[in-house]
Amino acid sequence: MTKIKVNQVRAADRSISIDMSPLDGGNFPPYLKVEVSANIQNTSLSSSGAAPASPQSVTVTVSFSGSAWMRGSSLNYTITAVYLSSDNVNWEPFTGTLVDGSGTTVVS
Repeated sequence: MTKIKVNQVRAADRSISIDMSPLDGGNFPPYLKVEVSANIQNTSLSSSGAAPASPQSVTVTVSFSGSAWMRGSSLNYTITAVYLSSDNVNWEPFTGTLVDGSGTTVVS
């Protein structure tokens, strides 16, 4: 697997859910972890989240600390790193291409 696509990013109060899939026909290993930087309401944040993955898709939820996010607020995000694991213990950095790994979403 050399490319991962971010299909959708959804924001709720103090968390984002990131839907991803392999873009080149490869398969995800059993676990995937992301590190994310975000900015909302003039506050910079960073956090990480991990989730079990199916071979062709994964949804990772990343939670942030801090004050509540207002519905309708714009959240700018950047996925700064992706890690892959077969055992949820030993993580290897993904060194391929991440497609659509940054953008803006609205808190719902």
